[in-house]
Amino acid sequence: IFPESKGNAFANTIIRDGITGLSIDSLAELSLDKVQVFNHASRALVSFHVGDLNIRNSLFHTTSAETVLLKYGGRINIDYSTIAGYGDKNAALYVDNFRCTEEVFCGPILVNPINLTMNNTVVIGNSSDELALVVATFGEEPGVLNFDMQNCALNIDTILNANNFPNFFDNCADCFTISRSENIFANVDELDFHLDTLSQLENRGIPLPGIFDDLEGSLRDNVSPDIGCYEYQY
Repeated sequence: IFPESKGNAFANTIIRDGITGLSIDSLAELSLDKVQVFNHASRALVSFHVGDLNIRNSLFHTTSAETVLLKYGGRINIDYSTIAGYGDKNAALYVDNFRCTEEVFCGPILVNPINLTMNNTVVIGNSSDELALVVATFGEEPGVLNFDMQNCALNIDTILNANNFPNFFDNCADCFTISRSENIFANVDELDFHLDTLSQLENRGIPLPGIFDDLEGSLRDNVSPDIGCYEYQY
């Protein structure tokens, strides 16, 4: 998506078998609804200094680097989505607020605030930390990394350390931690990200305005919907 491009949207779309699935450049806008992006040699989704990125009911998986890479800030909203990083040891979802002015030594950095909201979304993979939030200013400059999450299932560990985000859950209401060893999906080895019969994601979400069905068009529970792109079908 070219810089400053507006009004871009994909719906009911599969993007697969490439180098990078989607790339969004400076100040561009993109909306994804019921989109699957997978089986890419690099990453499923990359944004750099994005204007507005809105994602809902979408599935990202099977890459050789970060599954979703959000660089150098922007306004990003992710609802009812599944971001899986089973392909390697990189974070499934990487977010930062800076860029280097020199490639080798990084040199002076430029900072652009990131505003990330995420609801009813699962971030999971092979490693103990599948969500990476990287702040170039080390907390010395307020307002440059803003996140507000709710009812998300996250594969996280060291992000909660004292030198990272010890108060992470203050900005992640009703979120909970998960790991690959738990029964989450029907069959990860077969890349089937429908929910397992005993999945922890069932009935752990909250209803979101304007979203009534899942990736496949199945109706969401109107009181306690499931987390991720699929609603379990009984």
